[in-house]
Amino acid sequence: MLAYSELTEPPSFDPRNPDNFIIDLEKSFARTCAALEESGCKEPKELSIFEFYARIQQFEQRKPHAKSE
Repeated sequence: MLAYSELTEPPSFDPRNPDNFIIDLEKSFARTCAALEESGCKEPKELSIFEFYARIQQFEQRKPHAKSE
């Protein structure tokens, strides 16, 4: 029986690897901050972690839901 860890590859931390885990997190954070700024949040990078996630939750609740056919 295979263990779960044998089925998945560990994240890459090599700075030369285009799939670098840390760089992906930084890019995702930057995109999230840009979306929050576009929705009117000033300086999202300066928010506490609790304020940041509260703004994300508020932002997600405001987005229109896709219409089902």
